[in-house]
Amino acid sequence: MILPVKDLKVSKEAYILPLFISSLIALFGGLHHEYWFIWIGGLLAALLFLFLAYPHVWMYGFWLAGIYGLVGGSVICLYSLGRINGWYRGLGVMGEVLAIYITYVLLRKTLILRDNLKEGNSSYLGLWSVSLLLFYVLSNLSFIAWFWWGMEIYPIHYYTAAEVVLILLALHILYIPEHFEWEPLLHAVVLEENVCPHCGGTLQTERRKCPKCGEYNVIKYCPASEEFMVVCKNCKKLTPLGRERCIHCNSIQLAALKCTVCGKTAPINEWRP
Repeated sequence: MILPVKDLKVSKEAYILPLFISSLIALFGGLHHEYWFIWIGGLLAALLFLFLAYPHVWMYGFWLAGIYGLVGGSVICLYSLGRINGWYRGLGVMGEVLAIYITYVLLRKTLILRDNLKEGNSSYLGLWSVSLLLFYVLSNLSFIAWFWWGMEIYPIHYYTAAEVVLILLALHILYIPEHFEWEPLLHAVVLEENVCPHCGGTLQTERRKCPKCGEYNVIKYCPASEEFMVVCKNCKKLTPLGRERCIHCNSIQLAALKCTVCGKTAPINEWRP
């Protein structure tokens, strides 16, 4: 029996292999400057498959890219430009500190989740934390190998092998929070709070339907201040919807509600009971 095209559904896990292959293609293009168009094509394909394979945690990929990029800039400043001017060594140290801070921000999620994951799933927290730390360390080793290759001290094979392992590590780091739905769980944990962070009053719980996928999302409402509450994407605390900045960490907030299922962002008046 042949299913209609509209009934065919591809699991998000099916996009992990194309993501890995497109990442390897981008790596190949990056190693051969005359094939720059292959690097761009592989990178764009990897971004597409990143969104498809990890719809809830694709932003983690950009966090990892931030760690990788900062480490790369730091290695260049410390090992190359630092020989020209000592100020570059300071920039290199700052880059490493920022990379470590991003790693810490991601690790902080495990502290929130430790007591909220089901028994058996929490064991993956330790493995995920080790993988994240290893990603930071291996990023340094990879760029050092790249620098040595440029200085003709070691062949390119060390850098290439480190890059392939980094890609596999990144896929693993993204898979665990996607598989166990960390972001929706973090959202749900925070929404269990019933005290308004603005006025201290009791919050009411409402269920509103996403205007795109039709799934219900839980929303907190304060009848005293007449404001809806959302979870800050930075500090993971409740903050009034519609405010330009979070009342806790002062980070910029969207003036709309984001669906925890499909990721659609829409104004609160488009969400129906």
